[in-house]
Amino acid sequence: MEASQAKRPVRIGVLTQPVSDKIDPKDLAPPDQYILDPLKAFIENSGDGVVVSLRYNLIDEPDILRRTLDSLDGILFTGGFLGIKIYNEMPPAALTYYNTAAYILKYVMETKIPLLGIC
Repeated sequence: MEASQAKRPVRIGVLTQPVSDKIDPKDLAPPDQYILDPLKAFIENSGDGVVVSLRYNLIDEPDILRRTLDSLDGILFTGGFLGIKIYNEMPPAALTYYNTAAYILKYVMETKIPLLGIC
């Protein structure tokens, strides 16, 4: 097979989640966010999948977020608990996560890139 015909890996963006009280941040890189290992393994063991971390706080850097999204073949939104309090107070990290997710969802609707959401 010629180099120009070589199959490139399928790049799947996975939105990271902010670390909660239940996770020890010293084992994480970057220490304030994570992607669950089984989700990484699911994508990487599927054959040609490569995980691209979409940092939950990339909404603060929209140019980088947009360039990263433009390089992807699909996006995975993971489920999980973001520490939303009973009294409807949202921690700042959770609000940032939702703002980033909203930006990505708008991007998906405009570009028709595949999105899988897991609850």
